[in-house]
Amino acid sequence: MMKLDLELLEDRLQPGPFFPPPFQPPPPVPVQTSPFLSLGVVTNPAIIAQLTPPLVAMLSDMQSASIDLNTQFNTMAALGPLSPTTTPAMQATAQVAFGRAVGDWARLLVDDHAINIVAVADVNFIQAAAFAEAQRGFPIDAIILSFGSSFGLNPLAPFAAAVIQANTIISNPTTQFEVTTNLATITPLVAQVRIIDEVFVTF
Repeated sequence: MMKLDLELLEDRLQPGPFFPPPFQPPPPVPVQTSPFLSLGVVTNPAIIAQLTPPLVAMLSDMQSASIDLNTQFNTMAALGPLSPTTTPAMQATAQVAFGRAVGDWARLLVDDHAINIVAVADVNFIQAAAFAEAQRGFPIDAIILSFGSSFGLNPLAPFAAAVIQANTIISNPTTQFEVTTNLATITPLVAQVRIIDEVFVTF
């Protein structure tokens, strides 16, 4: 008599072409957030701090130019108007001071316009990034940018402050007097000339 051995069913549970492994769902994909959101536009001032150094540098240059402009103006004025006692050396000193003053005024104009342009670009960038995040389901930054000023939260304040400070420096009454004064009346310069007339900057 032939005796049949039964095959162990557990052997058939092993993966094979006819017995694939049980279905297992894939692991969840982590939500990807941009560095802009993860660092925080409003909650973390590091983002603003990365954008403001160029503005700070240009404001510093404006202040330096304004101080030197005042120094050069006073140098020319101290020589007095052209007279019989004016020496060639005095005229040469006035010409050098005049050239430096013109350069200082040009720096002020360029920096002022650059600050206005860069500040607007930075604000547009922050707003675009915040509202792009809102479309992806992270509206906090957009909400704060839109309504935060009502609660004392204004992350865009440094950019507005830079523009105001630049305009204050260039419109300073002393600076405006120095660049619009007819230097021929107070210095040994023989030509009737104003600093403001020597700079032609097109933006």
